[in-house]
Amino acid sequence: MRNKVVFIILAFILVLSGCTNGSIIPGEKKTDHTGTKIYNPQYSHYMIREKYSFDELLEESTHIVDAEYSGDGSDGLLLFEVVDTLKGEVSEAVIHVYEDDSSRVYKKGVRYLLFLVKYVHVFHYEHPHYYSMGGPLITENDADWKEKHETVEAAKDSFADSVKEYGRPFIVTDSLKDVLDFAPYIFVVTVESIEGKSTVYPTTCYVCKVKECLKGKVEETLIINGAARIVVTLFNGTVRLNHDYVVLLWCADQNSPIYGPAAPKLNVFDISHYDAIKARLS
Repeated sequence: MRNKVVFIILAFILVLSGCTNGSIIPGEKKTDHTGTKIYNPQYSHYMIREKYSFDELLEESTHIVDAEYSGDGSDGLLLFEVVDTLKGEVSEAVIHVYEDDSSRVYKKGVRYLLFLVKYVHVFHYEHPHYYSMGGPLITENDADWKEKHETVEAAKDSFADSVKEYGRPFIVTDSLKDVLDFAPYIFVVTVESIEGKSTVYPTTCYVCKVKECLKGKVEETLIINGAARIVVTLFNGTVRLNHDYVVLLWCADQNSPIYGPAAPKLNVFDISHYDAIKARLS
């Protein structure tokens, strides 16, 4: 049901993707900081509702695009080739769209007017996800196709203050210093067990015991088998059970026991790098 689709759950549980093991220590090379990019989208629990009026679609969408359906992507999302962008900015030639309503059937080679909410996340930062807001499908074959385009064009002056994208802050960089500065939480953890695995992306949720807080502190925990624990999502194969790591994290929400990487790489290090990382934080 559409009204059960909460973005934070989709982004963290269903759309789990990568982090890479940090092997840059010891013997780290000098890092070029020029490629560092910080993503700071609107931090929100935006929820897709069951129904919208046309005016609401205009107002609440982050993006409105004229796009041709080209098929399903490997990530289970629908692929659309962008013909024209009527609201928001789209740098990709092909966008990945999540469609929750199975009654909306798209045909290859047909152009659609799509009302979307953009969600960008460390787990899929290379391909931001666009969530369909629903409503009747508007195609190039409809009698009111031109009229709908003109209506959107006429409303452009009202789009200036619209939210550009939703998501969670993260950093993309090859600089360990930048990730250390950016990450709000740096913990030493013991990876104890697997909480669950994604069926879409090669990522796993791990139950972890926090042994030390090098930066930030644990505000909330889960009680698992009578003990306080957190859950950390990492790329498959990044860690081993019953082993200690230094992890550079963000929290899924304030006062949440669920964490993810603060960057798509340089986010988890073997405990053998503990002294080097701690020294950098001094």
